[in-house]
Amino acid sequence: MGQAKRRGNRDERIAQATRRFATEQAEASSKKMKFENSEKEEPVEIEFDVFKKAFDNVCISTTIKATRRIFFNYLDKKVEERGFFHVDAMYGAGSGILVKHEHTFYLLTADHVIGNATSYKFLNESPFWIPSQANCFPQELDAFLMPARIIHIGDTVPDQGKRYESKDMILIELFFPSVKHMPDHFLDLDANPDLLATREVFFSGQYLVSAGYPFDKNSFEWFDEKRADGMTHSTQVSRLIVDGVCEIDEGEPIVSRRLHSGTFPNLSGASGGIVTNIPEPAKIVKMLGMMVSAGSTIVRFIPSYVIAEALSLKQSAKVTSVDPAFKGQPILLMRKMFLDLSGHGTDEDSVNRETVEYYNPLNPIG
Repeated sequence: MGQAKRRGNRDERIAQATRRFATEQAEASSKKMKFENSEKEEPVEIEFDVFKKAFDNVCISTTIKATRRIFFNYLDKKVEERGFFHVDAMYGAGSGILVKHEHTFYLLTADHVIGNATSYKFLNESPFWIPSQANCFPQELDAFLMPARIIHIGDTVPDQGKRYESKDMILIELFFPSVKHMPDHFLDLDANPDLLATREVFFSGQYLVSAGYPFDKNSFEWFDEKRADGMTHSTQVSRLIVDGVCEIDEGEPIVSRRLHSGTFPNLSGASGGIVTNIPEPAKIVKMLGMMVSAGSTIVRFIPSYVIAEALSLKQSAKVTSVDPAFKGQPILLMRKMFLDLSGHGTDEDSVNRETVEYYNPLNPIG
């Protein structure tokens, strides 16, 4: 199995977002900007420096850190042939959003993320892994969250001619983690269902943030020869964060840079990543959607209100088994107890911050 070159889980806010603030608006400290006010239905205007603080808060929020990279694995021989579990290679990249719903952990992602990487032909019972911690690469196998089954929640919501395909939305049910490796950052929809924004939250001109793990910043490097420590390949884990403006396109929201801010960096591979609002400082950062496609000036996403509807209908959705050993989650009382014991859902990273490298030329985090 390859070694992950951590170099910090770079929240690359320099990815055009900070560049726009640094170059286009640094001189406009007194400029007024459209901003979301949670106590008013209409947008208000605020000073740029207040907006920048709000933007920085979003970039380090639990909502953004709920995004996870998916690690796919390859076996030369099936477990039955080899007699034991062994990963010959790790490959690919993909993005997802870790959520807790009805006291169960799921990874929300795009169906094509799993389909393109595996063709839904799983060579073993754990064909892809998800790190339990947002900013700490697992040092042991138990620190990964393992898939149990895939729930095709997108099939429960009709597309109705929208500019995205609702069916390109799946919920990966995960085996319940141990107390030692309980996730540190995720969307807790049990404690706060309002994290999923309603349709009323969206407005044209609203500033939005998108985050995910694109291929070109999360590729694998293969060594010419096996290293002395046995490693054969490595990867960097890099969460990319970009900003844009909400446009309403045929009745549905998109993230756009068509009017200003230049173009997006290459976001191929970031499907399944999150889209959020930029609320007032100290207000909750909400999920506004899940990315499904991106071009040079447009990011399309499935809105949060569609996701909320699909979640409510998940019991009626088609299911694809991943691990045949899965027989159901622990009883509800036990799941609640484990969650309470773990002290989950804090805003602190479960890793020494010095081991995580952040890069933001405007406001470094130390």
